[in-house]
Amino acid sequence: MLSWKVWAKGIAAAVIGGGASAVAAAVTAPGIVTGTRGSWMVLLRMSAVAAVLNAAAYLKKSPLPAGEEKGE
Repeated sequence: MLSWKVWAKGIAAAVIGGGASAVAAAVTAPGIVTGTRGSWMVLLRMSAVAAVLNAAAYLKKSPLPAGEEKGE
């Protein structure tokens, strides 16, 4: 059984991994981040999308832990 603490760490790692992959994409494709506000917003959007996709993939593999039933 997956505990809440382990699940929370896994979802946090998925979100961080998504952000890291967006930064890696920006580094490998010069011109995305040029230092302007607009380019940083593009990087932020890329990070958000990648984080959501990674979190969804984690949730598919490890769904929310079942709540403990009391009284049984």
